[in-house]
Amino acid sequence: MKRLFSILIFSLLVICPNTFTQTTLSAGDIMIVGFNSDTPKNFAFVILKDITAGTEIYFTDDGYSIGVGFRTGEGVIKFTASKNYSVFDVIVSPNTTEPLTGEWSNEGGSFNASTSGDQIISFQGSMDSPNFIAAIQFRNNTWDDTASNSNTSALPAGLTDGVNAIAVGNIDDGMYSGGTANDINTLKSKIQDITNSWTLSNTELDLTTIPTPLPVELTSFKANITDANVNLKWNTATEVNNYGFEIQRSAVSDKQSAESWNKIGFVRGNGNSNSPKSYSFVDENVSSGKYYYRLKQTDIDGKFTFSKVVEADISSPDVYSLDQNYPNPFNPVTTIKYEIPKAGKVKIVIFDMLGRVVQTLVNEFKEAGRYNVQFDAGKLASGTYLYKIQAGKFAEVKKMILLK
Repeated sequence: MKRLFSILIFSLLVICPNTFTQTTLSAGDIMIVGFNSDTPKNFAFVILKDITAGTEIYFTDDGYSIGVGFRTGEGVIKFTASKNYSVFDVIVSPNTTEPLTGEWSNEGGSFNASTSGDQIISFQGSMDSPNFIAAIQFRNNTWDDTASNSNTSALPAGLTDGVNAIAVGNIDDGMYSGGTANDINTLKSKIQDITNSWTLSNTELDLTTIPTPLPVELTSFKANITDANVNLKWNTATEVNNYGFEIQRSAVSDKQSAESWNKIGFVRGNGNSNSPKSYSFVDENVSSGKYYYRLKQTDIDGKFTFSKVVEADISSPDVYSLDQNYPNPFNPVTTIKYEIPKAGKVKIVIFDMLGRVVQTLVNEFKEAGRYNVQFDAGKLASGTYLYKIQAGKFAEVKKMILLK
């Protein structure tokens, strides 16, 4: 039986080799952002929806006619993703006149963008029943409804002129050069702006220089104060290759000086995400004064960008105070909070009920502000203990109960 089972599994592997579940794309899920009809003859597209390994996208320079379909005489090539790709990845084809290898394959005819004007149309499915995704036309400024030959094309069904199908005029070479964007809609809007966001030329362009958008769209960054703690909260709308956020703090007004910023923490990002994410960080026990905070968002590849700067102004207490420890009773750790309105030496000591010193928690100079200190009584027996603060002329004693 075991041998029969092994033979069955082997047979299934032979009959059904490892396949990928490809991502189904809709109009506008990619946009063509570059083309060369000189040498090399290649093009580039940007991904606007995460795709999985095995996803197939077809490209043709054949003309399309409403009610007729594709003209004949041109070529079709196929891109098959060898890995997962993320939103904003830019992919550049090899020279389409050479034998294609790797993720690219020739599916028939000769894909050969013409210097006298042509188009590039992307789709999934088959040429008989295509699901159009994006198109670009560099023969005219408008689409040709009659599409009388393979170098002219009507607007492919399901695409919208100026949205996911772009006509750039009669030009040999062109590429998007409108800079980075924080989100998909902004990028789409920029790509559609041919006049201001494209470089158009009659000589070859380097499509590998097409800029990719910023990987993380930060929608908010705020600072709130609770006692002596600064609570930082921020949100993102989308993330691409987000390694994480370094939290930086400055206590000087010269926020432009790199030397004034100090790293105080790090929060890991979510990598790739198309949904909103929330983050937080608490800067604890901060002395009185005004502080500035910013985020250094870092990509997985090491690229980084800084957020806006937020301020937090922590005022000095008005009076000396010693709070009741919390929790109380406790086992074995508790927290003691205290406030001092003036800078000076502070001493906090733990005593047992016989007046013997158990532990000194604080014995140092402190700036005016709000503080807390933890007491770990893990090695002590259950019972009642005293804690005393001495700060200048201020002194106070409170009881606490260790209950194991």
